[in-house]
Amino acid sequence: MRRSASPPATAEWDTGAALIAHGFGVSLAPRLAHLPFGDRIVRVPLAGPTRPARHVLAGIRAGSSRQPSIAAGLEALQAVADSKRPDGAGVRRPADPV
Repeated sequence: MRRSASPPATAEWDTGAALIAHGFGVSLAPRLAHLPFGDRIVRVPLAGPTRPARHVLAGIRAGSSRQPSIAAGLEALQAVADSKRPDGAGVRRPADPV
């Protein structure tokens, strides 16, 4: 049997989970992703300084960061980001242009 030069790739979780459940590899999946097949698939948490990370972008209308509710939401997102980084420093973006 000839092996493929590249591993199979899928664009949605159910197909990827089916491949894994039948012994065709491993996958990185978000913690909240539904993975079917019960005990045929095992989640293994990744840890350490090189674990994968997700980048979050908050898109807002120009000038709207001065609105109290939007400013509060952005600050809350920033606080969570700061608390999740190993070095405790989140990434700050410039404020809206004046």
